[in-house]
Amino acid sequence: MHSFSILDIKNFTASLFTGELFDRFLLSEADFMTDVSLHLDGRINSSYYDDPALITESHVTWGEKRPLFYSVIKGKHLPLSFKIVLCLSEKNLHSTLAASGLNISEGAVDNFFMNISYKGGALTVTSGISIKTFTMDKSLPEYWDGITEKFLKMNGFSYE
Repeated sequence: MHSFSILDIKNFTASLFTGELFDRFLLSEADFMTDVSLHLDGRINSSYYDDPALITESHVTWGEKRPLFYSVIKGKHLPLSFKIVLCLSEKNLHSTLAASGLNISEGAVDNFFMNISYKGGALTVTSGISIKTFTMDKSLPEYWDGITEKFLKMNGFSYE
């Protein structure tokens, strides 16, 4: 797990809330503190749909709910805080594991996460991974840390 303090908060949040850069990530959960508190669990309720067999992922994408969250934060006042937890789609989870070149079974990893946290005028992105079994080997978390850092660099986000 590695934490990146984002220096250009305005640029990052513009990409997050008004751009499409993060849209393909799945939304694990989100919390917003403005004049009210808002919590959203990103898991899809399959019973809501007429044909649950058409559901291909366990969570909604960030892009599907981004307009809702943008409407929550826009206005005269900055939010007091927010926390957004994004994760990979099943397809991207499998391809990330394969690209790592590490000998780790797909069933051993729940998902890779990007935690985005804003509080007190500071914005932090923290990489994380959920592994289903305990291991002393930190190769996969270190690999995901590197992927997260590369993602930030490639998209022009300065950090320390």
